[in-house]
Formats: sequence, C-alpha cells, structure tokens
Amino acid sequence: MMKLAGKILAYFVLIIFISLVGITYFIGMTSEGLQLTLKLATTFLPGKLEIGQASGKLFSGFNLNHISYADSTQITSINTLHLAWDPTQLLHGKILIQDLSFNHVRVNLIDNTKSSGDSFDWNSLVWLNKIILQRAQVQDLTINGTFNGFPIKSSANITFENNQLEIHNTQLAIASSTLNLTGSLKDTWHVQWQIHVPKLETLVQGSQGTFTSNGTISGPAFSPKIDANLEGNHLSFGQQSIEKISGEILFDLKTQKELIANLSIQNFTSKDYTLESIALTANGKLLEDKLLSTINLTINNNQNQISGTVILPKFAKKIDIEQPIESKINLRFSEFKSLIPATPYAKHPKGILTGQAEITGTLSHPIFSGHLNLQKGHIKVTKLGVKINDINLTANYDKKNQITLNGQFQSGDGSATLQGNIDITQSSLILNLQGHDLQIANTAEYKVNLSPDLTLTANPSETHLHGRITIPYAEIIANHFGNTVSLPADVVMVGKPETTSNMPTNLSMQIHLKLGDDVHLAYDALKTKLGGNLRITQNAGSEPFATGELSTLKGNYRAYGHTLTIQKGGRLIYTGSPLSNPGLDIQAVTLVKRSTMSAGSEQVTVGVQLSGTANQPFMSLFSSPAGLTQGDILSYIIFGYPQAQVAGSKSLALLSAATSTLNMNGANVNKMTKKVEKYLGHVDITTESIETFNPKSNTVEASTTIGIGKQLAPNLYLHYSVGNGVDLMYGFEYD
Repeated sequence: MMKLAGKILAYFVLIIFISLVGITYFIGMTSEGLQLTLKLATTFLPGKLEIGQASGKLFSGFNLNHISYADSTQITSINTLHLAWDPTQLLHGKILIQDLSFNHVRVNLIDNTKSSGDSFDWNSLVWLNKIILQRAQVQDLTINGTFNGFPIKSSANITFENNQLEIHNTQLAIASSTLNLTGSLKDTWHVQWQIHVPKLETLVQGSQGTFTSNGTISGPAFSPKIDANLEGNHLSFGQQSIEKISGEILFDLKTQKELIANLSIQNFTSKDYTLESIALTANGKLLEDKLLSTINLTINNNQNQISGTVILPKFAKKIDIEQPIESKINLRFSEFKSLIPATPYAKHPKGILTGQAEITGTLSHPIFSGHLNLQKGHIKVTKLGVKINDINLTANYDKKNQITLNGQFQSGDGSATLQGNIDITQSSLILNLQGHDLQIANTAEYKVNLSPDLTLTANPSETHLHGRITIPYAEIIANHFGNTVSLPADVVMVGKPETTSNMPTNLSMQIHLKLGDDVHLAYDALKTKLGGNLRITQNAGSEPFATGELSTLKGNYRAYGHTLTIQKGGRLIYTGSPLSNPGLDIQAVTLVKRSTMSAGSEQVTVGVQLSGTANQPFMSLFSSPAGLTQGDILSYIIFGYPQAQVAGSKSLALLSAATSTLNMNGANVNKMTKKVEKYLGHVDITTESIETFNPKSNTVEASTTIGIGKQLAPNLYLHYSVGNGVDLMYGFEYD
C-alpha cells in the first residue's frame, strides 16, 4: 500500500514538473507565449499599455512596434523597441542584456500640481546593479510637457556599445533655460556642455537670478582633464542673496596632475548681515603617490582669512575613507561686524582672532588638535548698558578631545579671569570665573558691580553653579507697582495656565551673596541703603530660594505725603523664600514736638512699621514714648499736630481717608499717599508743631511751622519756612 502511494506521489510531482516546463517553454520560447505575456502586462500595469505589433520570443529576443503607454504623469509613444537578452544569467543573479534599442521615442509629461510630494525611494533601484548591459541605443528621443508650470522640451540621441558612450545633439530646455550636451566616452573623454538659465525661478521655486556655465571634459577615462566655469548674477533664495558669483575649475590628472579652483562671491547677504566679498582658492598637486592641496579663503577683502594645506600621502594607492590625512589650517579674523550681526542684546564686536588646527588620522577617523586666541576683544551688551573690553581668551584643543580655556576681560573699572576645561568625549565642562568690581549692569534701573568667584560644572545629566558673589556697588530702582491692584495671596485662580521657567531643569546652585558698603535700593515708596548676606540655593528642577538677612543701614520711606527716616537695623528676611519676596521688618520715623500741661514741651517719635512680605506688605503706626492713639500718630505724620486740632473740611476728610488705610496693605497706603501729595502739592513738606500752655485761656495751643522744599537744579535746593504768619525764612542748600 505504501509503495502504491509513493508511486502516485512521484507521478503527481512529475506531472507538475512537466507542466511547469511546458508552461515555461510556451511562454518563453513561442510567439504565442510572448503575446500572452504582453496581454498580462497590459492587465497589471497601473496605466494603459497598447502594442500595435509584436514578434519574436520572450527568452531569445523580441521586437515591439507602435507602443503607447499613458498614466496620470505622462504619455509615451515608441515607434520600435528591440530587446535581446540571456535568461540563463538569472541563475547567477544577473540580468544580461545583449541589445536594447529604442527608436523615435516621444514623451509628453503631465505637470501634476496635486502630487503628494513624497520623496522618491532610491533604494528601490538597487536591483539595477545586477544588470550587465552590452549595447543600448536611444535614437530620436523627444520629451515635451511642463515642469513647475513651465514648458519643458528635450531631445537626445545616445548610444552605448563596447563600453563606449556617445551623446549626440542632446538638449534640454525648461522655459528659456537650456542645456546642451554632446560628446563620447570610451578610453578617452570628449564631452562639452553649455548651460544657460536666464530665469532661475523656472528651475527652483522661490529663487531669482541668472546662471551660466560651460566646460569640457577630455583625456583618458580615469585621468581626465576638466575645464569649467560658472557665473551667476543677482541670485536670491529665501533670506539669502548674492549679487555676483563666478568660478572656474581646472582639473588635470594626465599632464600637470593638478587641480585649480577659484570661486568669488560679491555682496552675500543673509538676513541680518552682509559679507562684501568671499574668495576661495584651492590648488591640488599629485606628487607620486601623494596629493598635496592648499586652500585659501578670504572674507571682506582679506580682513578675515583661513588658509591651510591638506596632504593625502597614499592618495594614488588607496582612494577610500581609510586614506591617511595630514592637514594644517591657519585662521585670522580681524573684522566681526559683518560675521556677527547686531542683536537687541549685543553689538559692535571687535578683536583679533587667530588660530591653528592640525588634522591627522584617517578620513573616516580624523584626529584634531589646535588652538584659538582672541586678543583686544570688545563687545557692547546693549540690554545691560555694559561694554566688555580688553577680552583676551585662549582655547587649546589637544588630541585627547580636551579643550583648555584661559582668559581675562574688563568691564567698567573692574576685571576678571576665566579658566576652564571642556571634555568633548564626556560632554562635560568646568569653568571658573574670578573678578573684582565688574560692571554687569548700567541702565536707568540697574547699576550693579560684582566681585564673583564662581565655578560652573556641567555634564549631560546635571549642571551645578557654586561659589561667592560680593556686590560692592549697586543702585537699583525697581519698577513701581503702587498703582497695581493685586488679589490676596490666598485667592486660587481656577483654570489658570501653568507658567514655564526658562531655567535649565537640571540646574542646581549654592551661592553665598554678600552686599558691600555701597548698595542702594529704591522700591516703590522705599529708598534705603542695604547690607547683609544671603545664601542662594537651587535644586534641580525648582526655582531658586534664599536664606539670610539684608539690613537697612539708612534710608527713607514715603507715606501720606511725607518722607520718613528709616531706622537703622531694618531687615529683609529670607527663610527659604524666593529672592523677589522677602519678609519685611522695617521702621520709618519722624520727630514732632508737643507740649503737655505737666511736662512742658517734649519731642516725640512717630512712624510706620512695615511687616509682611514684599508681595503682601502691611503697615502699622507707632510712637515713642507710647501712648498716642493711631489717629494722633497719623495726624502728626500728615499735619504735625494731633487730630483734635485738625480744622477745615478738606483736612478732616483727608485725615478720615488716611485713617481708613490703617492695617491695610502697602498698595492701599500708596494710593492714599498719592492723594495726600495731590492735596499738599508734589513737594517735600515738613512740619514742626510746638504745643504751649496759655494761662489766660487755660488751654494748650499749637504753634506750627511748615516747611516746603523743592529741588530747582541738580545742586540747588530751595526751602521755604513760615510760622504762624509771623516768621518768613528762605534757605538755599548746595549738595
């Protein structure tokens, strides 16, 4: 039974094999098989294929006449097509084409503006390297259609036979642009071309200008001589433009064994900067096995220059990326204005930059070393109003991918030194900055000098800044927020968008900040001299905070139209709070005189106590000696005498409104201060009230002196005093 089943299976396989051989023979070795194959092709091709006449056999050779094929992108017609090939080479993974000829070919392109724009996958053509072509010919090829909306026309006659390529009367025209190519290649080159593009926009959308090129290729196939030149005028693309570009190339590997290339560019503009001239010269010479090349690049009439040599010592023996290389490059830049355009942050860069680089190793694995040196550098930081002068910086790059930095610079009357190391392999750096009395801000709001001793370390996972900063001098006039209405701190905004920080998420810092002897702050109604120390800390991913205290050494606080003297020892308190929101513990006072029936005349200190935080300040009133009511203290501050002696409807209304601001935040107090100033005038006002006992009337009477001051000139101050309509006094003060 098993033998019978085996025989049946063997007969079945034999029948299938004979059938396949028969089908293969029918398709490949008969004219009917060719007809069937063409019919199947017309069915499966995406376009419409029509063939007028077919003769021959698929596996030996065939002829097709009156062929037409059309799809959404083109319509092609071919008068005759002949193909002869050897299918047995398929067994060796190759396609051997013995003869492929086209005659009278017409191609009409359809410019499909609705194309998806997907890029072509060149990997899909990898099978072409399996083709062995012995002879091919295209006679009377004509292409017509549109390209980017412009008419296109091309004609060609090409023959390839016995490893010789011949091109006759080949032309390509797109609108008014033309390409003419003719010549042959077998053992020697004989090729000429001419390119003329009067309107570059016909080839590249969004561009403008004219372009021409012509040249020849002659000499042996593997050591040709190339002589070419090009010229472009009024070229532009996007934000880049070139007034004129011209160049020439002479490449001779047979006789002189040299390469000469020259390129010249005039008025190159890119967005914010312009280079008046760029000139590139390259020379190469083949000396036995060695290729010696020299390069020279000049920018802006030799003000900036790069030059050097490149040597490939085994060029003739080993032309690949493992070729050894020896190179030296020299650099000298003395003009930076055109290379570094002005920005809202910096402008007017100056200096002399020199350097040298050496390249060894191989083309695939080059090894770099060298140095850069910047001397007499200068730049203006416009946003900060600072000029950084006398910049001298040296960077050395060794063969272990280490960069060592050393430098110094001046800002204002101060100076600083910079040292550091950058590890290219590890992507890490260490920088140290030490300076004395460096001017870092010089604007109307901020005038600040620093004496830093800071170290910055960074790698891909973290960045850390630590050290000390001393501020020997600062004049800070912060923005005035007195008229801004803010919600209480405990109000929660529903749906409020999250704010993002510009600080690096991996930045941490530990900085000790010390204020020197000349630090002044003007914030809202507060003007004071500051001293003290802070420790500023930031953890990775969070905002910086501070601990420590800043003390008020002297100053004044303006409240209710009067300037009060700040007591020494006031504090700005940081207990892990943000830098912009310290706690407040500040007293501002003024002296008044009063008389009592028992003690006679005495001097009383009245003032305000600031507490809370900078964002949510609170004010209260106090007196020394204690015992005065809040209303009397406020009346003394505004008028110079107690509230019982305030007369007049305007004065009473003013005092009532001012009293209503007690225990309110600083914004409301500031509004009331403005009302007082409007009522009393935008001048400096001082009052002295002397209370005396009148035995005739058996009452206490107040004798008031009012002083009004005004700054008339930078060094001239006028003070006018009048007391009870009796004494008149003028005072002139010079700073």
